[in-house]
Amino acid sequence: MIVFTKDINANKLRMAYNNDVIRFSSNVATPAQFCDVTIGTATTVRLYPDPDGKFFFNFKPYVSALINTNYFEDTLQTAITVGNTGSFVYNMANSVFMQHNVTLKVTLADLATDSGTYTLSWLAGVQQWDNRADYTVNDLLVLSPPDAAAANSYFIKYWQGYPFDISVFTSETSLTLHNKTNLLSQQFAFTGYGDRLVFSDGRTDETLEDILPMVEGFNKLELVQSKQTYYPPVLQDSIVPWFGRDLNAVARVNEADNDIDTTLMATQGNLSGRVRERTIETSKFITLEKVPYHCGVYLKWFNALGGYTYWLFENTYSIDRSTKQLGELANDNANLEDSYGRTLQVGKESQDSIKIIAEMLTPQERAVVEGILDSPKIYLFTGKPFSRNSNRDWIEVSLKTTGARLKNPRQPLTTFGFDIELPVRYAQTL
Repeated sequence: MIVFTKDINANKLRMAYNNDVIRFSSNVATPAQFCDVTIGTATTVRLYPDPDGKFFFNFKPYVSALINTNYFEDTLQTAITVGNTGSFVYNMANSVFMQHNVTLKVTLADLATDSGTYTLSWLAGVQQWDNRADYTVNDLLVLSPPDAAAANSYFIKYWQGYPFDISVFTSETSLTLHNKTNLLSQQFAFTGYGDRLVFSDGRTDETLEDILPMVEGFNKLELVQSKQTYYPPVLQDSIVPWFGRDLNAVARVNEADNDIDTTLMATQGNLSGRVRERTIETSKFITLEKVPYHCGVYLKWFNALGGYTYWLFENTYSIDRSTKQLGELANDNANLEDSYGRTLQVGKESQDSIKIIAEMLTPQERAVVEGILDSPKIYLFTGKPFSRNSNRDWIEVSLKTTGARLKNPRQPLTTFGFDIELPVRYAQTL
């Protein structure tokens, strides 16, 4: 039998870009020769034990490569229609979530084997020491920077006239979004394990607000996940409560009936009773600030939890262009009166950079914008506001800024300045 130094916890939602270390051994008396770790069907790694017969394995280098199938690219193409609530939800599980069977097969000195198989799940995210949280595959998550001031809360900003969505992780297929500000609600069907709820593709005549209106300013939203579960009646005093126990392992339940007689067998004893179904609701709270249209530099970036964050930087930006010569070719093969020079110029290469600024940010706003510093993928919006846009109305840019002051003790509000470098421009060259 495979024995772990620390429980492997198959229910955990693991972060693909953090260390994910397991230490284990076989409790068979025969010494272990080696162990083959198989992730899914394609990746197998061979390990050798330490002098005590224990194995060490870090999933990170393998899982981070397996989960990144599209190089963090955002290829979402929306086709929203007000009459179809499903057109506002798009699945992105393939790019942010991965679940595989992991088999640990220990080969012993006598060539016998000892193995175990575990179903493990990963999110394309990363955590730091100051914001570490434990998630499970059954949790409801908004894939956006959480609000440090309140549990289960998020602050998100939405500018009218620009494409915008919220990324959500859930194992359920139906969620309800309540707007506590105007007491309106709307239910949405989700595919699960990573979906994007699109508010707008840039248009203002067809948006999520047609089925769930928002007020200008702050909207208090509650995202609710409802989960059906069975629970037992009051147990005998000698029986340990069943909450948290796998009911299917100890009871036979006729799922065609939500209220049935059944005999429940517990490890501590026997009892007869009735099993009933109940609904458990999980909520996440979002403060969504709806802002009227402003001109500026609109960016989105892949954030630390695997979703996309949007921000409109103020219309005080500047654009600089740098150029450099690509070289020259020798052309000194004619008489003086028949030539224009001794060389031919190959051409030039040019590139634009944008200096953007976000001034007077509150702590909530700062927590959102600072994520751009660590993001592996940043996009600049090149489309037209107030019109339907596609995934081709964005271009990938890079952040030239190498540092920023996140907090100034003498100033409660934060100002960020960033230099964004655009792709090299096309040029006429030899």
